[in-house]
Amino acid sequence: MDIRGTWNLYRLMTRDENLNIIWKSVEEYLADPNIDDDFKKGVDGNQLVIDDEFINFLAKIPEGVSQEEIDEALASGELKLFSDNLMLVEKKGWKDDNGVLKFDTGAKGEVMGEPIDPWSPIKFTDDGLIELMVYRYKKAD
Repeated sequence: MDIRGTWNLYRLMTRDENLNIIWKSVEEYLADPNIDDDFKKGVDGNQLVIDDEFINFLAKIPEGVSQEEIDEALASGELKLFSDNLMLVEKKGWKDDNGVLKFDTGAKGEVMGEPIDPWSPIKFTDDGLIELMVYRYKKAD
């Protein structure tokens, strides 16, 4: 599967009242009164743009940020824009490891004296979504 392109956040992993894992649509997540508004702000409009080397995690520029603040952040290199309202949040490498697509989680450290492998497989769902950590993304048309 060619993962290059634009992917929109489609589902988020959360837990029900019995702590069972459930996947909520973005709409369900945003409508849930039990989820903190700050978490909701970090979800609305999220996208991935995947090129030949990187998975670019994008988010909307927060409301209330002035054009002057954006221009200053761009000039300092602190901010990279992908469109008028989408900024780069994080950039992770990805690779094809003998037919298994993996992304660099950035994890560091050891478990029982063995180094952690930061490369984690990209999971694919039966309905064509890609799963990275607690998010599922759907390819944009």
